[in-house]
Amino acid sequence: MKTTFKFLLILIILLTISSCKKEKKELLPEKYHFTISNGLENYDSKSKTYNRKYSQYDTLVKIDMNKKDLSQIDKAFRNADFLNFPKEFKCANSSDLIFPSIETIITLYDSNKIEKTVKNTTYCSVKKDQRKSEKFDDLSDILWKIIKNRESIDALKPSDIISL
Repeated sequence: MKTTFKFLLILIILLTISSCKKEKKELLPEKYHFTISNGLENYDSKSKTYNRKYSQYDTLVKIDMNKKDLSQIDKAFRNADFLNFPKEFKCANSSDLIFPSIETIITLYDSNKIEKTVKNTTYCSVKKDQRKSEKFDDLSDILWKIIKNRESIDALKPSDIISL
């Protein structure tokens, strides 16, 4: 009887422990959204709008992301370790200045509260935290690739604004 009781107790404990697996928290579930901007174009995942600026007007395009897109975006934010980036990537003292330069800003929101905003620029060749800066650039490239992989965006004329 004691052996049966011990066996049942161990079995219940093991079943309880195995059923308490930690769920992998998604970075971009429905309550999260993000924006990305580089001065000439921006995207807002909450309103699902892509905006390209021209000298005389702006063009808005609605973009719906499918589950594959959202999964790739979530993976990209995780792989980049976005929440551990500094607010801004600053130039290293020994860096060369580059013109024209582009400033990219990515903001991640939790519901409507800003979770994290990160800014990076091509103004300098070397950043104080170069490795994380490169991860930011990789994340930016992945996001733009997913966003722009649409016929509606391919059909747009390139911006006529020249960066100096």
